[in-house]
Amino acid sequence: MHRCDLTLLCSEAELSLLTRCYAFPPHKLALASFFYDTDATYPSSTASSPRHHFTTVGTFRHAPNVDAVSWLATHIWPAIRAQLPMAECHVYGSYTTAAISSLNDPSSGFLIRGHAPSLHVLASYRVLLAPLRFGAGIKGKILDSWLYGTPVVTTPIGGEGMGGRGGGEGGKAEGEEVNGEAGGVGGWSGGQQWGGLCGAEDAESFVADAVRLYCDQQLWATCQSAGRAILHQQFGMPRNGPALLASLAAAKSNMGDHRLRDYTAAILWHDSNRATEYFSRWIELKERGGRPPL
Repeated sequence: MHRCDLTLLCSEAELSLLTRCYAFPPHKLALASFFYDTDATYPSSTASSPRHHFTTVGTFRHAPNVDAVSWLATHIWPAIRAQLPMAECHVYGSYTTAAISSLNDPSSGFLIRGHAPSLHVLASYRVLLAPLRFGAGIKGKILDSWLYGTPVVTTPIGGEGMGGRGGGEGGKAEGEEVNGEAGGVGGWSGGQQWGGLCGAEDAESFVADAVRLYCDQQLWATCQSAGRAILHQQFGMPRNGPALLASLAAAKSNMGDHRLRDYTAAILWHDSNRATEYFSRWIELKERGGRPPL
């Protein structure tokens, strides 16, 4: 990264990590979060087609998704179902494995649907569950859910980089209460409304959050509005597109000054530390049939 003139980052969590923990020069970093068309109209529920059930989405070629669905099926869903006996959980994802398919259990309402024909299916569900226990970056399933007006229940890992509590970004101090409740619950995170609940760090807390968001209509409506607001403010094309172009233009026009301000980069580009460059020149010369200098 020090050898580059500009590094693009997907979320503020990574930006904060690099600048605060590693003292990386902020002028060589730029956010390149998702670019949603937030001005478009997307399907949503109506009075004649109300929302029901839970859902989760994600490819099963991604280890965090495999772990999340396994944990959901074995430790979370049975407890949710015990409190909401009419509810179902529909699991969508490409590249379904035999292990994931074996979790399908119609008797308990846990249904493996496989590949989703369209993300429009999200508009018919009441809550998206994302029990992520590891991973990083932007969680596309959460943004897609907000796009279709579906609030989310996730963990601090899931909320990291999404304007929610997690990874020290957008969260509260340990034991701090926000609006009378612990941060990351009640649709609040670090004093700001969030598009769901993102404070559960164990199965029991996750179950409580899921049942609460599913049943509390006022909380559900608040989280739905908050999710759409975060999507528009932090992940929309009208905001992120021009910002990215401006960062690229600034890096190009001030390239000399940028390089002089990064002393680590200057050290790396010193002749004695340019082994990679000189090795590549040797390979090029060899391919041309020449001989490297003695």
